[in-house]
Amino acid sequence: MPNTLAHIGIHGAITRNIIRNADLKWIYLGCIIPDVPWIFQRIIRTALPDISRLDLRLYAVVQASLFFCLILSVALAALSRSPKRTFCILALGSLLHLLLDATQYKWGNGVHLFAPFDWTLINYGFYWPNSIPTFVITLSGLGFYIIHWRRATETPPDIVCRPAGRFAVFPALLLVYLALPFFFTGGPEQTDSHYVQTLRQAGERPGKYVKFDRAYFEDGPDGGMLHVFSGERFHLEGADVAQSTKLSVKGRFITEDRIQVSDRHIHPSGIRDSLAYAGLLLVLAAWVAAWIRQWHSELRNSRSGDRSGGP
Repeated sequence: MPNTLAHIGIHGAITRNIIRNADLKWIYLGCIIPDVPWIFQRIIRTALPDISRLDLRLYAVVQASLFFCLILSVALAALSRSPKRTFCILALGSLLHLLLDATQYKWGNGVHLFAPFDWTLINYGFYWPNSIPTFVITLSGLGFYIIHWRRATETPPDIVCRPAGRFAVFPALLLVYLALPFFFTGGPEQTDSHYVQTLRQAGERPGKYVKFDRAYFEDGPDGGMLHVFSGERFHLEGADVAQSTKLSVKGRFITEDRIQVSDRHIHPSGIRDSLAYAGLLLVLAAWVAAWIRQWHSELRNSRSGDRSGGP
């Protein structure tokens, strides 16, 4: 998927043309809603190393679908002074994010736009993550962010504490967002999303086709080992890679732990992740800067009122 910086520019330009004067901070937040499950997947894998990684992957797949992005969008919009407008911004951002993700080559990966009714992975595959188109939209995103920095941070954060009844919408929907995916994991497993079913049925692997996206390849004397998201390692035959790197792979299982590679693509290590983390920090920076500006403004107004008030 494109890094966060790439999303910022495209989302900002499109959203502000559709929703006039949309708050850039909400636009930036909408850029990352579909990435929230994948961020927390990494955290959970680190905190709970013994957790079933296949079940965790299915949970994240469900939660990253457009349907669940919309649930989180409603929950966040409940914190806004203009919940309907904010929901439209976040919902549009979630849709744009998934559509943009689907434009990149993601072997064995993709997006779910029509879940829970259809768990077919959608991927158009026009260009690779670390390619010229990606770097162009990444630079445009950085440029957009810099040019609109003042506009984004001068607007006060549109978050209010509502009466108890209305404010309860946020935790209630957040609970739905966190709990409901457990009831839908059978859908993506049945369609073998991310090849989870293939990986789970180890004894039936030989002869089955499989794809892995951006897995870590460890070079070695026996053709090398591919470390995949399930925590397993597979021997590769015919990969023709003489270095340890991130690797996308297509192939067929020869045995339970050996894959005959039919195609592979090498990814430069670290570039995409670094740009993604940088984008997340910039989104956070916009919100924090806006809060600081608001606090300084309120402090100045308070002091001005004290001076103008008499003895």
